Amino acid sequence: MHKFLFVALLGISFFTFGQTENCRITYSGQVIDIHDQESVPYARVQIKELNQTVMADSNGFFSFANLCPGDYSFNCFHHIGCEPEKFKRTISKDLFEQVFIEFHFDELDEVTVEYTIFKMSTISVLKPSELEKRFSAGKTLGDLVKQIPGVNSLNTGSSISKPVIHGMHSNRVLVLNNGVRQEGQQWGSEHAPEIDPFLMSEVCLIRGASAVRYGSDAIAGVILTNPKKLFYEPGVRGEAYATAFSNGRQGSISTMLEGSFKKLKGFSWRTQGTFKQGGTLQAPRYYLKNTAMKEYNFSLNAKYEHERWGAEVFYSQFNTDLGIFSAAHIGNLTDLNKAFLADKPLEEGSFTYQIDKPKQHIEHEFFKASGFYNLNSKNRLVFQYGRQYNLREEYDRHVVFNDSIAALNLPAFQLTLLTHTADLKWEHQWLKNLTGEIGISYLKQGNNYQGRFFVPNFGKQSIGMYWLEVLKMKEYELEIGVRADRSDLNVYMYENKVLQNYEHIFQNISGSIGASRKISHHWVIRANAGTAWRAPSINELYSNGLHHGAAAIEIGNRAMKKELAINFQAGLTFKSRKLNALVDVYHNEIQGFINLKPTLPPMLTIKGAFPVFRYEQINARFSGVDLSLRYNPTTSLSVFMKGSMVRAFDKTNQYFVVGIPADRVEPGVDYKLQLKKDQKMTFHLAIPLVRTQDRVEANSDYVAPPKGYVLVNAQIAYEFKIREQNVDISLEANNLLNQSYRDYLNRFRYFSDEIGRNIALKIKVPFNIKKHEKNSEQK
Repeated sequence: MHKFLFVALLGISFFTFGQTENCRITYSGQVIDIHDQESVPYARVQIKELNQTVMADSNGFFSFANLCPGDYSFNCFHHIGCEPEKFKRTISKDLFEQVFIEFHFDELDEVTVEYTIFKMSTISVLKPSELEKRFSAGKTLGDLVKQIPGVNSLNTGSSISKPVIHGMHSNRVLVLNNGVRQEGQQWGSEHAPEIDPFLMSEVCLIRGASAVRYGSDAIAGVILTNPKKLFYEPGVRGEAYATAFSNGRQGSISTMLEGSFKKLKGFSWRTQGTFKQGGTLQAPRYYLKNTAMKEYNFSLNAKYEHERWGAEVFYSQFNTDLGIFSAAHIGNLTDLNKAFLADKPLEEGSFTYQIDKPKQHIEHEFFKASGFYNLNSKNRLVFQYGRQYNLREEYDRHVVFNDSIAALNLPAFQLTLLTHTADLKWEHQWLKNLTGEIGISYLKQGNNYQGRFFVPNFGKQSIGMYWLEVLKMKEYELEIGVRADRSDLNVYMYENKVLQNYEHIFQNISGSIGASRKISHHWVIRANAGTAWRAPSINELYSNGLHHGAAAIEIGNRAMKKELAINFQAGLTFKSRKLNALVDVYHNEIQGFINLKPTLPPMLTIKGAFPVFRYEQINARFSGVDLSLRYNPTTSLSVFMKGSMVRAFDKTNQYFVVGIPADRVEPGVDYKLQLKKDQKMTFHLAIPLVRTQDRVEANSDYVAPPKGYVLVNAQIAYEFKIREQNVDISLEANNLLNQSYRDYLNRFRYFSDEIGRNIALKIKVPFNIKKHEKNSEQK
């Protein structure tokens, strides 16, 4: 009997020990919002069989430890009070995955439902809403980001647009394309970022402490553009996006196809392409001669992720041909001064798709290879390499009388820029609430010109190192960062037929500190202060001649020093079910601000007569306020208003800085109508109001600032499902009343009005190849 009991107990012990040995599995992951692809902080994940619930951290990460092998049912709650996402998993070994969940609510996309725990940030991270992204679809990056308060667009004619943040643009605005610093000839006012807007799923503006991690040029801010994250659910899916615009009879189509394989878990791929063509654009009273354009782009993307490591490759090409407004290129001083005073261009055109001289041809090739390796649950290494090739050809209007030379159809001048970048960073977690990263970045760049001189050949190398730490507590968040950079510029140019080499070395240390605090359930206050700097760009140092695309003569100064900025910013955010409000104020002191200033009178050259602009270095002060409000009296109706105001003063010469955006405010209303379960309509009306820019010294520009204006923009969108696929159709009108106006930030305001009414039809249709499920059940 005793022997029997001993054997039984021994057997039970071995069985229990075996179970204990196997019950050491860890199931972990990150909760991702399927709409904006962002992590969901403090989401709750529950295992029904064990009645065990864990809360994700501030970055959406969660973990269940000591699980036994078996089948489990999971509930994932976006926030308290919402319906959970339900899914099943068969657990046999350690598993990490992204869990995609949907935020269910009955308000518009921009409205944020009251959260139990409020997400804080020390920095100002602003994004266009889904409605605003839809309204800007088929347009440029500048048109999209100017939907954000405090952002305007610097235009050259009607087809070239680049972002202006708090009155600053070009080399003071850093653009990261898919995690890589975008490098083209961005110094030019008419050199827009070479990025396909259809490829961008995420676009956001970062201002504040975290900007130090991105580079030395982020004085105004950083614009992040990223494609949609790759999914790993087996199957193939895609979408087609088509647009048609009445003004210029422009049309575009963009298609995307992506997928992953059931037998190759962790691997995903995507291919995408865009074609766009438009003809002569039209102002309310006349055609804008030679404003046709053509654009064709494509991209390829592949990624593999394992439990501890992952790798990704991305390749894209951007190609465009742009006509330059002919009436801005004038043959003599008499006609130029006459054009300045005229209310219509001296030269009008008719509709055509043909692109004549003057024109631009731009090619941009982009390659990225990146990878990560998880050292453990709290440490990760991330590496990234980028290669970019940029070709810019500019053809002037000047007639070549030698037939053999004319037959070659060579550009007036050509710039080729080759850039290599490499980045390595260590992401770490010192304590439960203390995370950070330490990184190093390297850039090597070479520029070559052919034809007429504007900027010389040069080679550039730069290296930067940064350290950033973030402390996140329940009621507050603190972020501190420091960065050191060095840039070496070697310039090669002929002077008096002798090749000269000039070397410029710039280096500096920048730092920032930011803090935010949750005042109550709805309120968060934040503030940050920091220093920033940038080295003068090649055109600011050495440009000397006709800048063809801008139709202006620009003169640099090789004695330019680096810009040094001290930035202060504070903000207040309120969020509830009915009201969203954001107010940001800022003040920047910039020593050695490099300003492109009109220098009267204009100059006559063999290419024609052009206004003259000269780079000068001053001490400047930039201050302003950005405002965004949205009120939801009902679940269907939303009233909004956004606005911005910037003041820039030249402290050296004691007058206002030229080229600063005028005050603007944009009220509007959105209304959503639920037709059936899977059908809804959205009505959008916005009325931008822009003041006259009266903070300009008398006789300091060739033409006085234009009068302020009021526009009416409207959109109707219809969403429905076909075979469980969401289809979007929208009809919209820009400048609905066909208002004649000129914008102060358009360099061609000297010669013409902005384009008139533009009616657009947009259709987005998914490929019904295989339905994509957010969290498919695994059996």
